[in-house]
Amino acid sequence: MLEETVPKKGRLELNTAQLDLDEYLKPAEVATIVRLSVATLATMRCEGRGPAYTKLGNAKNSRVRYRRGDVLDWIGNGSQATG
Repeated sequence: MLEETVPKKGRLELNTAQLDLDEYLKPAEVATIVRLSVATLATMRCEGRGPAYTKLGNAKNSRVRYRRGDVLDWIGNGSQATG
């Protein structure tokens, strides 16, 4: 489980010591972590922005998953790398 703490300056800090960074997350889970809507994440994917993701399959409607480590790197670095 993701443990969050908000220090006095208001910046969100994540305790990642006990997280499986290779775990794959659903878009709804990532949306909760990054405090965006699932639709915004989808738009960011289409625009080549946001955290790196993987599609499970080759079809247009294949499921999308995000590796937890990539999401946390994106949060920490403000990275625009995707897919």
